[in-house]
Amino acid sequence: MSNPLLDNIRKMRNDELIGLAKNRFLPEEMQLALIDIGYRTGHMHLMENAGLTKKARDLLWSDSINSGYVYKATLIHNGYYKDDTDKYWEFFDKYPSAWSRSPWRMMNAFLYHRDPASSPGGWYSRQGLECGANHTPADLLNKIYDTYFSKKIEDDYRSAFGIGYAARHRQHSFASHPNCDLELAIKVSTCGDPQAQKKAFEKIVELS
Repeated sequence: MSNPLLDNIRKMRNDELIGLAKNRFLPEEMQLALIDIGYRTGHMHLMENAGLTKKARDLLWSDSINSGYVYKATLIHNGYYKDDTDKYWEFFDKYPSAWSRSPWRMMNAFLYHRDPASSPGGWYSRQGLECGANHTPADLLNKIYDTYFSKKIEDDYRSAFGIGYAARHRQHSFASHPNCDLELAIKVSTCGDPQAQKKAFEKIVELS
């Protein structure tokens, strides 16, 4: 049977494509057709759609659709790979330059977690998604910390620019992350920021 939406998808205006991409009940064949069009804004809305199928998800992840880091960061950020932590490692290993080019995007993907209990009406709840950063494994959190945010790195940065809110927030986010392990908590406990250190000591007590 003919599908008028599918048959006419290449004739649609951008606002019509966006409307389709936002529809939670969009069938997989339509999702794949939207991806095939190559409309970036449509792709971004599709990656905020709780009805995104695994086949569509994996196609958006593939280098054939987008070889950069933005799509992959967005898919992890929105929780589409929360049960496949190998994707977290794959993404981390493949795009080291993204930490200097777009640090906020990388922190959103890996570190800036959300507590569903404290924000039941938040963005993720409204979208029907789950924060992917909540699922970053402990060994990867340690690797990220050691590579980009260790005490020595932060100390060197402070000596040149002073310590700002962003640095304090980063350190506190590591200590308060649900997957922060004892090794990471000990590292943060010497970071130099009182609030982050307090949180790290609380985590050490909890884990000990």
